[in-house]
Amino acid sequence: MLLPSSVRLSRALPAVAAGLVSLGIAANVRADDATSVTVHEHDPVTGADAKAPGLRVDYLSVGPILSLVGGYHHATGIGFEASWMGYPTGKIPSFGIGAFFQGQLYDGQYVRTAAGAQASAGPVGVEVGLGFRQADGTYASTVSTHTSVFLSIAYFYMAFRASAQLFALPTDEPSFGLETAFTVGLKLPITINGRDPTGYAIQAAGHAW
Repeated sequence: MLLPSSVRLSRALPAVAAGLVSLGIAANVRADDATSVTVHEHDPVTGADAKAPGLRVDYLSVGPILSLVGGYHHATGIGFEASWMGYPTGKIPSFGIGAFFQGQLYDGQYVRTAAGAQASAGPVGVEVGLGFRQADGTYASTVSTHTSVFLSIAYFYMAFRASAQLFALPTDEPSFGLETAFTVGLKLPITINGRDPTGYAIQAAGHAW
């Protein structure tokens, strides 16, 4: 049975209207997705995304040091320290681990060297290693421990050290015994991995956040 055209049209209009509404909703969703903007907060110093996951940062620091040495034979030591410090989280301050090397002349003529590991929590850290002090005509060359507590802020370095003798060379001669030292210095940090978040270091590494 054929229905009048007006009836057929009235029945088709709701379906057409529903289809148009569905198309409109889909178009709006696509438009919202296309125009949505993700806002990132950036560090005002480095320009890095403040919410980005931290990446490891490593520093090589070098500079002059001056030590006032106590113990059996007082001395003044002038030299340098080179150290590597790595921060796994990429944030400063935070926990860091690394290594160090010191070379000095005591009273302008006798060599002292030391090397070992270091760790820090913020600006405060410790050095643990071995040291060697050259004979001075009174005491034999001495191998000792190297235990130091240090404070490192920007370019400034300050430390107090205690070094207990292990043995003399030759072993049958008197050694320097327990040695103490107060050390100050300037150290230039160079970023060798990651991106420096402090603004104090020379950025040598190519990797950035």
